[in-house]
Amino acid sequence: MTIDEAREILPVFADGELDAQRAAALETLLAQSPSLREELERWRQLRRCVGRVVESHPLPAGLEPAVRAQLAGAAHARRPRTIRLFATLTAAAAVAALAVTFWPTPTQATTPLVSADDFANVYLRCGVATRHHGIDVPLASPRAARRALDDREPFPVLVPDLTSLGYKLDGVCGCFHAGKVHGIHVFYRHDGPTPTVISFFSVDQRVCLANSKAGPRCAQNNASYELAECRTIVVCKWDEQANSYAVCSEMPADQLRQLADDVQVALARPPMLAFATPGD
Repeated sequence: MTIDEAREILPVFADGELDAQRAAALETLLAQSPSLREELERWRQLRRCVGRVVESHPLPAGLEPAVRAQLAGAAHARRPRTIRLFATLTAAAAVAALAVTFWPTPTQATTPLVSADDFANVYLRCGVATRHHGIDVPLASPRAARRALDDREPFPVLVPDLTSLGYKLDGVCGCFHAGKVHGIHVFYRHDGPTPTVISFFSVDQRVCLANSKAGPRCAQNNASYELAECRTIVVCKWDEQANSYAVCSEMPADQLRQLADDVQVALARPPMLAFATPGD
């Protein structure tokens, strides 16, 4: 089996409907090809996305038989792979939903959706309630903590120096999980008359923030913000190359976005990431 032949049957394999002989040959190729495994994961994410659409959007009456008839009539068309794609996703309801308007763009199909609750819960549990310092890095120096995390983690981790704003680094943990999405959580405390906690999250891949609204672009790196609220907690998320970052706190959205805007975000690695407040 060639790589091109493997790609041709990936949708059927992702659907669990490939015969045992071809499945065994495909699994051998998958073990040897990271790019093929990534493509398989994209098909599986697409199927999950379709499932969510079908569950949340009832089909118009009469649409299913109409789509089935169209597929049957196109069985010998010039693009059989397209027909196989629809059949692969096949519960007829899924086919019909796709035919209406819910076919996801490549970004939607491959970018996980993360709720503001996922960030807010870690903020409350690990930053506010327990002050969880679960990863052994120095807290006295944000720069030293960042270096230690840079050596430890396979993706860039945001550890800004907020000393000039009166915040001290209070803990680092790896408790952020949202399905297959993982991240590092660093949080800061301002021990004034009203103690304030700010959490920064570095995510191991790009994600979309559920129920978010667009915010102003960052003046320093032209990043587009996504803002969402969970109870009294505001989450501000942006993307840097292959990763997403978020800042989370119980403060007004404009103030939190300005804090994110003030953080200098490096765009490449190496050299060593240099996150700091202006004037550092």
